[in-house]
Order: sequence, then C-alpha cells, then structure tokens
Amino acid sequence: MRVVHLVIIALLLAVHLGEGADESSISYEEFTLQLGDRVDIGSFRVELVEVQSIRDGLTVLRVSQSSTGMDEQRVLVLDRANDFEGGADDDGLTITVAAIFDDISAKVRIEYPTGIGTPRKRTGDVSARTRAAPSLIVTKSFDRDKLNVGDSVKVTIAVKNVGTDVAENIQVLDQPPLAEFLYIAGYPPKIRESLEPGESDSALYVMNAVKEGIVKVPPIEVRYSDKKDNIKSNQSKESSININPARRPKIELRMDPVKPINYSSTALLNVRITNSGQASAYRVELTSEVKPADGLRIMGPSIGRSYFEIPPGRTENFTVMIKGEQSGNYTVKLRASFQGGEGLVMEEDACDIVVLGQDYKYLYYLLIIPVVLIALWVLKRYREYKY
Repeated sequence: MRVVHLVIIALLLAVHLGEGADESSISYEEFTLQLGDRVDIGSFRVELVEVQSIRDGLTVLRVSQSSTGMDEQRVLVLDRANDFEGGADDDGLTITVAAIFDDISAKVRIEYPTGIGTPRKRTGDVSARTRAAPSLIVTKSFDRDKLNVGDSVKVTIAVKNVGTDVAENIQVLDQPPLAEFLYIAGYPPKIRESLEPGESDSALYVMNAVKEGIVKVPPIEVRYSDKKDNIKSNQSKESSININPARRPKIELRMDPVKPINYSSTALLNVRITNSGQASAYRVELTSEVKPADGLRIMGPSIGRSYFEIPPGRTENFTVMIKGEQSGNYTVKLRASFQGGEGLVMEEDACDIVVLGQDYKYLYYLLIIPVVLIALWVLKRYREYKY
C-alpha cells in the first residue's frame, strides 16, 4: 500500500514539474539594432529595415523562417506586441519595438520558446544604415561684436541643407527680442520652407543698441521635417556682443595767454575750439563776458559765434583784437553750449589779461621847476654878495 502511495506522489510531482517547465519555456531578450542589423534564432531571422516615423513610433521589421519559407515585412507600432508564426506561445516569435532612438536605430524585444535556440545579433552593412535624410545647419552672425549705444548692427541668419534629402516645413525659431536692442527692420527672419540637398538660404535684419553691457546671445533653432514627417531640429552656437556707452562729443575751449598790454594799446587773443569726443557736436553757440565790464574792449568781430556742427577731431581757430582802455586786471570768460546726445551741455574757459597804467611823462618835468628856482635864487644871492 505504501508503494502505491509513493507512486502516486511521484506522478504528482512529475506533473507539477512538467507544468513548471512549460511555464518557463518562454524566454526573451532585448537588442539595440541599427538599419540592416539582424537577430538569428533557430530558423528565424529578424531584421530592422526602416524607422518610418519617430513621431508616430513606426518601425519596419522583416521576419523570415527558413524552415517554412515564411518571409514577412511588417510595420510595427512602438510598444505594441506582434506575433509571427503563432507567437512565442506557439513555437513562433513575439516581437515588440521597445524604443526608437533616431531614424536609424531602435530597441527590439524578442520573446521566443527556449527550445528553439539562443538568439544572436548580426551586424549589417554600414551602407544599409545610410539612407536619404535631410540635415540642416543654422548660423547666427553679426557684422560686428563691439559697438556703442546708438549704433546699429546687422544680423545674418543662414541655413544650409548638408543632408541627402529635401528638408521640408523649415521654421527658424529666433529667441524673443533682446531687451538691449531696438529691432529696426527685417525681424523676424524669413527662410524658405524647403531646401534641397546642398541648398542654402539666408535672412538679414537690423537692430539698434539701446543699452550698454555684455549681451549673451542665445542660440537660434531651426526645425524641419523629412518626407515622412519626422521632425528634426538643430541649433546655432551661443555668442556675445559688447555694447559700450554711447559716443558723445567733448568740446574743449582754449584761449592762448596774452602778455600785459599798455594803456590804449591792442593785442591779439587766439581762440581754439576742439571736439575731442567720439561724436559730432551740434548747434555750438559761443558767448563771451569780460569782467570788469569797462576798461577792456574786444574790437572787430565778436568772440560770440555759432557752428551748426563740429565733427569729432575737428578744431576751429579764430583771433580777435582786444584794446586796453583802462588799467587793471581783467578776465575774459568764454562759454560754449552744444547738443551732447542727452541734452544741452556747457563748457567754459577763462583768460586773465593785465592792462598797464597810463605813463604821464610831463610829471617828470614838474620836478625840475623847484631845482631851477633854487638855482636862480642861489645865482641871485651870489651876485648880490659879489658887489
């Protein structure tokens, strides 16, 4: 009786182990395949033919079996299992595309019965991975990277198709307008919507610097698609522009020193006006003032005069005649007012002039009279005592 019980227990264990073996008879592996790569397992062959659409998750696989002559090319949707020859549960294969990396590579999950063999990856020809595809490069350049507030700069956006197929639905995504610039013309840039292999296109716009500082210019992005509506993109490199303070005029006044002049004499006063700044000075008005007001007279043309523009680096010279009419110390003040870019600007200069006193020569003769009178008195007394 015990023997019968042992036999029954052995049969039950065998059935249980058999069921466990059936449950573990299906295995799987994942492979990263590029175009043309294949996986051989038993009499099956799985080959990655094409990444049809990255956006829609569509991949084309070719599955064949030498023992049955089956040869099928099928479009697989990302993360959706597909059975071939009944699937892994029926001595076939179950294949799932687990990830799509780019337009030439994807991760494939293969489920298979353990008994049919071990899957092995085979690398395909490099030429099989090369297919017609567009590739755009984009650049953003400036005609200069150092300028001043108020200067304009030209920006060129250039796009070129260095790929082997047409690029469609091209969009240039420039960053929002930079706060340091005022956009004058041509913004936003316009690029052709499609470019054949080797073709290029460019756009230009102009902007004016309104704020000083170092400006970090972010990259510009170009988006496009291939014939299968796969969306691609590329970016330009970052760059920077140095904006210096605005150019301004600087007026310098100069009156040459004058030697002391005699009463009722004249002298020449030389005046120079120089713009040593970086921008033109406009509406330059000169005015003069003599202190004290009486005793020194400016003769002929007045110092006061006007200039519509004095360009940077320009010097204006002129000379006026002065006459001393009363002895004393005098100061000639010269003022210049002009437009300096941010409103009216004033500059001043001064020159000190000495007028000598009047020379009264007849006073020296008055000193001789007492001497003569004394001499005559002495002579008279001498004559009186002589007799």
